[in-house]
Amino acid sequence: MKSHVYFVSLALLTSVIFLSASIVRVQAQEESGSVPAQESDVMNIDPVVVTATRTQRSLSDIPVSVSVVTQQDIKDAPALGTDDILRTVPGINMPFLNSFTQHPTGNLPGMRGLGELRALVLVDGIPLNDPFFGYTQWNMVPKETIEQVEVVRGGASSLWGNFAMGGVINIITRNAQPRTVSQSLLGGSNASIRSNTYVSDRINDRFGISANVNYNQTAGYTPQQADMRGAIDQNASSANANVQFKADYQSPDFKWYGRANYYNSSQNVGRALADNQQNTVNFQTGGTWKLSEPETFEANVFYLQQQFTTNNPSLVTPGDRNSDFLSNLHQIPVTSIGGYTQYSRELNETFRSFQLGLDFRQIQSVDRAQLYSAPGASPTTLNGYGNQMFVGAFGQASVFPIPKLELLGSLRMDFYSNYASKQEASPGGTTNFPNESKVQLNPKLAARYEINEPLAIRAAVYRAFRAPTLDALHYNFIATGFSLLSNPQLGPETMWGGDTGLDVHVGRFKGQVNVFWNEVSNAITPITISFFPVFTQQWFNVGALRSRGLELMGEVDLAQYWSVIFGYTYTDSTITSNPLDPSVVGNRNPNIPLNFETATLRYRKPQGLDFAFRMRALQDIYATTDNTVKLSNQFILDVSGSYPIYKNISAFVIGENILNDQYLVSIVGANWMGAPRQFFGGINFTL
Repeated sequence: MKSHVYFVSLALLTSVIFLSASIVRVQAQEESGSVPAQESDVMNIDPVVVTATRTQRSLSDIPVSVSVVTQQDIKDAPALGTDDILRTVPGINMPFLNSFTQHPTGNLPGMRGLGELRALVLVDGIPLNDPFFGYTQWNMVPKETIEQVEVVRGGASSLWGNFAMGGVINIITRNAQPRTVSQSLLGGSNASIRSNTYVSDRINDRFGISANVNYNQTAGYTPQQADMRGAIDQNASSANANVQFKADYQSPDFKWYGRANYYNSSQNVGRALADNQQNTVNFQTGGTWKLSEPETFEANVFYLQQQFTTNNPSLVTPGDRNSDFLSNLHQIPVTSIGGYTQYSRELNETFRSFQLGLDFRQIQSVDRAQLYSAPGASPTTLNGYGNQMFVGAFGQASVFPIPKLELLGSLRMDFYSNYASKQEASPGGTTNFPNESKVQLNPKLAARYEINEPLAIRAAVYRAFRAPTLDALHYNFIATGFSLLSNPQLGPETMWGGDTGLDVHVGRFKGQVNVFWNEVSNAITPITISFFPVFTQQWFNVGALRSRGLELMGEVDLAQYWSVIFGYTYTDSTITSNPLDPSVVGNRNPNIPLNFETATLRYRKPQGLDFAFRMRALQDIYATTDNTVKLSNQFILDVSGSYPIYKNISAFVIGENILNDQYLVSIVGANWMGAPRQFFGGINFTL
């Protein structure tokens, strides 16, 4: 592994030297006017983004740290799932197992070292975070349906409310294209197959419809460490189906879209009896009206209905992985509705614009659990009922006191309520919980000053919050030897933070540098309350954590068709207070790498060969809060390539972890290993 770290350091140093030389070369070419047109156009297309300010803005002048993953980046990425596309974006902390292997409730991305459940994930501005657990079901959004992904770093509760402590990931889906049919077929390692069919058409110059059908199945690999396996350990297999319909209308004064999505998933997480099923139906629709030249009004609504079933086994004899039994079964139906409205107006050169908005979300759920203390035992029934409602009002104003300085201020007030909640136990009785309501006020002030045309400096300070999920409030996970108990008295956790950074765009190079510091109070944390006869933890608002670090990222065209993207993140995420367990104070938070390096070498030739090598390296990762066990350092090299073989048909290959790096990703419940080397291949057909 030391050789991997040395290789990474050498590769990054070489890249920096190469990039510097390229910049000097490009600057010299620009001064002489000799840059070929086809090269200079590649990086001059500036994306329009909406997430950072909830309005359309050019990426080049936003006063906060933003990255965009374009449709072409998504197509070229050596990845099958949407989560794997984001693994090389600086500032995002992804789970170490991919969404096809991970238990659904473990799909918990974080940002800037703040840990799980402190990042908001959206689809077209609507929450993708599960309404009960808060996890992200990435496979509900196949990569073929995505136009771009916008990543906003830093506290964003002043505009987006709950979950947006570390930042926001907004997946924007494609609008219909003129008369398009595309089919992708893939097969490969672990009996994996994948099919995606996309069809769309513009009925006229304003109205379009599209449909996407995706199916993915894999026999998977056995995630349990090889020398610790028993008879119950098996491949982590999964099958996922997703159907999406979308319609959109575009006119100068009115834009509308409607999207319907059906998702079905069946999964085993690598252990006999450890099965999960999920069925989700959701709808969303929204429109933007141009009321006058400077005024717009926007409104969106959504509906989600979901049934999640999870079976969780326990070992018959502790430490013996040769036999297990079903210790708990949970059936969790959830219904969620919500929406938002927003008014925007442009003013003048000094007071540039302002926005006012209102949004809401209501969640209704029940956890129907059957708990078994031993093989063949009669079950105990424990049903947890919970409801949550969120209402937020926000405003934002952009001011230019001098032409090169923008001040962007936003303020949001959130009201949320946990109500009509109870637990029913049989044997036992019913416990009704009192209604709880909280109000949160979250401001943010960001500034950007353009020092000169290629260089600008940014800074922001902000407050953010996260409300406890219905999972933590009302879901009791009880298995043989271990229990994680809910706590209906949980309150919100809050954060103050700030960052500063530089934006650079010189010739063919663009990049940014960020330094950040965040302090979380009343952190929602599982605390051990008993060791015997059952190791038991319960959720509490206790203590504080601090996350501070550095982000470096950049992109440069090296020569015609060649480019490189690189990034480095240093994240010091530390427990700063825990009155119930002072022994962990000063320890690093688990599952957050201290150092994270990434680099992608890319070759794109229009109508020709297209390939990419992608490297990511993660070091110094602790497994638990006591910091007694470190996870493996990771060095993972992926590759992808495609080539047109006949007219509208292209062949492609994807290789994941081609060096077959073996790395430990978790010791909770078992010693889970990351995915081994895998290869996939297939064809794309487009009309």
